[in-house]
Amino acid sequence: MMEVENNTFPIKLHLNSTIVAGFETTPGEEPPYVFQAKSNAQCVAASTSDNVIKIFDPNTRVLVRQLNGHTNTINEFNFASTSPEGLFSASSDGTIRRWDMRAGSAVQTIKDGNVEFYSVGVNQSDTGLASGSGNTIKAWDLRTGKVALTYEDFHSDDITQVKFHPTKSNVLYTASMDGTVCVVDTNISDEEEALLEGELNKRVFLTHTGINLEDPIQHIGFYGSQQEKIWISTHSERLSLYHESIPIHQFESPRQLLSNSSTEFNYLISCTYDAQEDELYVVVGTNEGTIGLAQVKEGGLNLVSQLSGGHNTVVRWVQWDVHSQQMISGGEDARICFWSENPEVRMKRVELRGRNDEKKQGR
Repeated sequence: MMEVENNTFPIKLHLNSTIVAGFETTPGEEPPYVFQAKSNAQCVAASTSDNVIKIFDPNTRVLVRQLNGHTNTINEFNFASTSPEGLFSASSDGTIRRWDMRAGSAVQTIKDGNVEFYSVGVNQSDTGLASGSGNTIKAWDLRTGKVALTYEDFHSDDITQVKFHPTKSNVLYTASMDGTVCVVDTNISDEEEALLEGELNKRVFLTHTGINLEDPIQHIGFYGSQQEKIWISTHSERLSLYHESIPIHQFESPRQLLSNSSTEFNYLISCTYDAQEDELYVVVGTNEGTIGLAQVKEGGLNLVSQLSGGHNTVVRWVQWDVHSQQMISGGEDARICFWSENPEVRMKRVELRGRNDEKKQGR
């Protein structure tokens, strides 16, 4: 347990605004949870437990439209890379949808029988999409809407994450409940040859540190100036860091390491990367909504900020917003909170306009 004193944190993040993403519809009914809250250059988007993605104006924080259509849990969504109004979502209703946020409608829907989609990844050109359902990975050509590749033997349990590398559009990282991470060259159809053994040495990351391979993987993400590093968190809240295939460090329980004399953290939320400062942060939370932010330094964790007053229950999502240099959090209290070192700062971005607005301006 860390020993810290109040008001001694080197980074002081202030709560500068809050969005309430939903309200109770009937007396006594809980408002919808916020599962994910992300931002791009034009908007703030949040997926909620009522199977909706809500789009907010980044300056006024006003709800501008809802993306309706999913009939079950939205497990993940990501913005398009080449089009600021594009968004992709994966749902347990058996669909992946490509949305036009200006129009508020789906422009492409992918189905694969009745399988649930747990994760969706899109390459940098927005032409290739990867899906994870059961233990099967599929790569889709978005220009045709058809399956280009199918990988069925990489994992022995449900896939939890599929992510294309941010700078290598053909390289796909996949994670699973079986405790493995695979790196796949999607230019190769043969499953054995598609595994990048030269880069990885082995398809299983976690064997390098002797971690129990039955420890299900929850999240993975990239960091580093060239996105050459990867962080991996498991359901038992282990956190492992790698430089490509070389292990850097493993933390058995970040929440316990970061708990201190004033705050006991109850769970690991995730990691978030500030590309501008080249800093990886580990994020933990309490059941009462307090957030702890820790820098990863030389194989250790340094608690640099403790945030309270924004949420009053479990926080499910935290993201460092590179556009405004603010942190965004979303939780089970239906709130999206914005945190900044400058208490006066607000997002300064282009407003998300509808197509009718563009026509009026003669575009």
